[in-house]
This record gives sequence, C-alpha cells and structure tokens, in this order.
Amino acid sequence: MIRVCVVGDAHASALKAGWQHLTGEFPDVEITFFAARSTALQDLAVSGGRLVPTAESLRSQFARSSGGETGIAGTYDFYIVCGVGLHVSDAVKAGAAADARRTEKKIAEHFRDLPILRTIAMLRQCTAAPVFLIPSPAQPARLAQSVRGMDEETGRKIASAFTNACRLLAKRVRAAFLPQPIRTLAPNLVTSKMRFAHRRKTAAGDRIDPWHLSDAYGAIVLRHALKRGRTVLESLAPYGEAPAGGAARVCVIGDSHVAALKLGWRDIRDGFPDVDIKFFAAPKREMHALALFDDALVPENDALRASFKLTSGTGEICGDYDLYILCGLYLQIREAIAAYKENAGSALPRLRQTLAASTLSKLRGITDAPVWLIATPFSARPLVPQGNDDPGAAASGIAEMFNAGCRELAAEQRAVFVEQPAETIVAGHLSTRLEYSRGGSADAPPGDLTHMSRDFGALVLRTVLTQWQSGRRRE
Repeated sequence: MIRVCVVGDAHASALKAGWQHLTGEFPDVEITFFAARSTALQDLAVSGGRLVPTAESLRSQFARSSGGETGIAGTYDFYIVCGVGLHVSDAVKAGAAADARRTEKKIAEHFRDLPILRTIAMLRQCTAAPVFLIPSPAQPARLAQSVRGMDEETGRKIASAFTNACRLLAKRVRAAFLPQPIRTLAPNLVTSKMRFAHRRKTAAGDRIDPWHLSDAYGAIVLRHALKRGRTVLESLAPYGEAPAGGAARVCVIGDSHVAALKLGWRDIRDGFPDVDIKFFAAPKREMHALALFDDALVPENDALRASFKLTSGTGEICGDYDLYILCGLYLQIREAIAAYKENAGSALPRLRQTLAASTLSKLRGITDAPVWLIATPFSARPLVPQGNDDPGAAASGIAEMFNAGCRELAAEQRAVFVEQPAETIVAGHLSTRLEYSRGGSADAPPGDLTHMSRDFGALVLRTVLTQWQSGRRRE
C-alpha cells in the first residue's frame, strides 16, 4: 500500500472531494488529509520526527480532516502540499516586467517568504520522501477581478513566469512543483474555466465560490500528483535524478519524419546510456484522431491505434515521460513562404493553425514536462523564392520569419523550438543538402527528397538530447 499525505489549506477540500472519484483507480493508495485555515498552518513545529500543531485550533482542524490524526509523521511514501498563499493572482498583481527573466525574478521575490515554503522546510527535517507542491487554483474566469482588461498574451506570459518562479522556489526546499493542469485553465492561463468553479448551496440557491474549485478539478489535480508520485516511487534512483536504471524516459511524437529520428537513434544511443526513447508515429492524416482523455492522449480510430502499436508497442501516450519531442505535423516552411508573399509581419497566425500546434496543446493537457518542437525538415528539392531581385535575401528573410514564428508558438505552450541544423541547409536556399535526404543517402533508394536520412535524424536528436541534458544539469 502506498501511503500519501496531503497538507494544505481550504483548497485541500477539492482534492479530498476529488479523491472520492479516484479510489477505484488507485486501489493501492491510502491518503491522509491534513487541512486547516492558511493562517492556522503557521502554528506548526518539528517534534520527535513529526510536524505537530502548537495551537489547539490547528490540532482540532487536523483531527477533523484526517480522521483523528493530529501530527504529520515522516513515514509517508510521499507528500502533497497545496495552496497556502501560492496563488497566480498575486503574480498578476505583481505584473509583468520588461522580459521573462525579470518577471520570474519579480514573482519569486514576491513569494520568497511564503509560509508554505517554511512548512515544507520543516517537513524536510522529518523526511527525505518526495514532496510535491501544488499552487492554489486560479480564480474562475468571470470572477477574477485582477485580470479585468488584461489581454490573453500578457496573461500567458505571467502564467509562464509564475510556473518557472514556483519551480525555483520549490527546488530550494527539495520539492517538485506541479502547475495547475492546463485543461482546467482558461485561455489566458491565469484564470480557471468556469465549469470547474465550486458551487455552494445557499438558501437563495447555488452560489459560485469566487476562490475555490470543484471536486472535478480536485480529481484531475490529484490524479496527476498520484501518478507522478507513483512514477518516482517505482524509480530506483534518488528523487530528482533520472528514473530507474539511470534512464530518463523520452517520448517522440510525430508523422513520417519521425523515421529519421528513430533510425538515427540506433546510431547514437550508445552515447546516451541514461536515455530511453519511445516513438509514437503515424501518417499526418491519422494524427488528427489523437484525443485528450483523462491523463493520456489516445487514438480515436483503429488506424492511428495500429500505427502507435507498430511504432511504440503501446496504444496511448501518458503524461509521465521526462521529455517530449514533437516532430513535423505540418510545422513547415511553406507557412512562412505564404506569410511572406502576403507581406504579413509574422508567420505565427498560420503556424497556430497547424497540426503541430493542436497536438502541442493536447499534450499540455496531460503533462507539464519539457516539450521540444522540431519542424518538418526542408525538402532536398531546390526551393528558391520567385519574383525577387535577390532570392538569397528573400530565402534568409523567410527562414528568419519561420524560425521566429516557431519560437513564439513554442513559447505560448512553454515549449522549446529547435531550428534545423545550419550545416544541413543549402546556403541561400530553403532546402536541405541532398546528402541529408533519404533519397540522397547511401543506405536508401534514390528519389525520396522529402524525408531525411538516419544521419540527419542522428544529428537532430543528438542536438536535442545534449541541450536538454545540459539544461537539467544546470538546474
């Protein structure tokens, strides 16, 4: 039996209510809830390897929510700490600075002395078990006064900065931050969807609570935390390091261009003994049938299900990988060429309509793990912009517009865009060097200039994995 401890303020009630919907899904899990008013949680102290109340009011609140327990032992398998002042609305009030880094620093400074961090620091004196930090939920969209007049783009920037700042704060107390699941958030990412608002019954009828969310929200959040906790416990490595056997789990999702990555992986895998990759690939026309269901992306038809079984050995994409790589899916240079011909200032509006963008959005519904975005590679057929006095300059401008648009698209969903390696591109053209195409390689029949070779796949995959691992070490 996995023993879990949930500590929090009034927002823990949503998790407790949500747990009633999950007991059948997690028969091997036993949860004890310690909930109290946020101000009362300051009356905690470490004594005898336990967190114990120093005030009678907190003692009685703990006993009521836990079923009789008054102290938090250090013997649980993992801990979930939620709420207690860690609220995105305060980040909204703090406002956005001139750039993302300054905004993150501003928000981290604002939350630096939160009692919840002190609580986790005390908990760390009692246990070395995993601790997951969950923020207070964002307010229901129509009731959030703090965002009135704020545009969606600003909200998304603040939400991203809030998440990054919270991850840094959690790391200081050796905890892992779990952001509010995107599927529960409004498009601005700083308010919650109205359907997750908690409705209180009063004599005058149902009233929407302006701060607390429902059991449906609680079930989504708790399911995510329990799955993350179980993944950590199944690992043989210390918490915060690579999973069992030293292997970080990577998920590659895409269309037929994934083949180059999969072939390339066979050539470079010995250089990454700490990485295990699973590939989910299907023709683009089939990938439209990928749907978000609970905490997984699942095929809605037999064709996609069969393709996933063939390429990965399994039929669904779960949210517990350490890294996700999206490849192709109509994220291609032709969108930038069209924008360039229209004299548009950006390719972003067109790129937002691609299958890559919709798949990335679905993926963010099941995971907050890092996602790296790889565009469809340039064809090896010569492609020179027509109707220009300087085709080389036009090609450079289109490539710059494409890469900038892809970076913006990735940033909107807290992802990273990887440009096609410069050494694979024909100078002054929007095309890949012939030797990197499948048709131009020695190990494949001639003629296919659209798909790339295993050498190309190895180069791209090595770049992604090296940069990702470097970033993890810096953290």
